[in-house]
Amino acid sequence: MIKKLGTNISKENKSAFLSGIVYADIGRFKFDKETGVESDSDKFVTEIRKFAKTDEEKWFVRGFETYIFQDGKTKEFMKDALGREYSSYITYALNCATLDSYFMKKTDILYNEYLIKFDLEQAIDGLDNSGELSNELDKTRKEKLKKYAIDTLNIHSKDSKKNELVIYEELIQKTYASFGFNKISLDEIHKQAGNLLGAFIVFSTFVGSKIPISEELAQNIEQASDKFADSCISKNEELKKYVTDTLDTH
Repeated sequence: MIKKLGTNISKENKSAFLSGIVYADIGRFKFDKETGVESDSDKFVTEIRKFAKTDEEKWFVRGFETYIFQDGKTKEFMKDALGREYSSYITYALNCATLDSYFMKKTDILYNEYLIKFDLEQAIDGLDNSGELSNELDKTRKEKLKKYAIDTLNIHSKDSKKNELVIYEELIQKTYASFGFNKISLDEIHKQAGNLLGAFIVFSTFVGSKIPISEELAQNIEQASDKFADSCISKNEELKKYVTDTLDTH
């Protein structure tokens, strides 16, 4: 999707947009439960948009908007890309990680300086909506996964081709404050940024090492992804202004 925005958008604004897509779920592991307001919701975006003043901040918010639209189309996209639907939370998580691992190998590595704050236990709790994941992980498996997570993030952080994300933590802080939650610190926001990206990296890398992607499946993913990106852009009047190619929305 970033590529489709063309050269009319600055590198800084593209980075802010991509970062907004990643951080739209910043509340997943902690804040959603504590506040009762999901960060990847129209309610949150309506509020955070009020505090965005600079171009980069506005592109960051557009990333949130795009993530929310994508999230509503996930089931349809998975079926198009992988040729299968999910029947449980475990299969849904595996499908997500399979797609994430594919795209991770095609692009520069996403990175933020807060990966050192990654908390595996909190990530598992946040991902495990149904309890299925915890049932699969006994103490020994969790210890192995913890070591794997540390090793994976160390390797990831040393990669020379890093695409460093930006975060407008004061925007997030002001938005939660507008809902009456004034005690969310910048340090806690940074920790959740590390958890969110760390979970993405660890689980997609692990699944990618276990589930091979055939050439035929890769082609399906590419076609579905291109169509999906066009659909996301076509629904956002602001994004459409920056695209010169014809969009496939059928």
